[in-house]
Amino acid sequence: MLGVMRKLLRIAPPLVTEERALEVARRECAERGWEWREPVRVTEGLREYVIMTNAVARGGNVWMAIDIHTGAVLRASLASR
Repeated sequence: MLGVMRKLLRIAPPLVTEERALEVARRECAERGWEWREPVRVTEGLREYVIMTNAVARGGNVWMAIDIHTGAVLRASLASR
């Protein structure tokens, strides 16, 4: 479905893999001093991957959006306990 939507909206297909987005997110967490907790949920959107750590619990979650074309961190936040 995302492929069809991207074609209709003329958005190029992802250049960054889900695995690469996770690497970027882990590195960003380390640089910010945020704890990386499993399990991790990755959701692919039209222009970004949304990554949430500690996905089965409330609090202690990192939420990050990674651009699917450049691998840049678009947004990042930490939900403290």
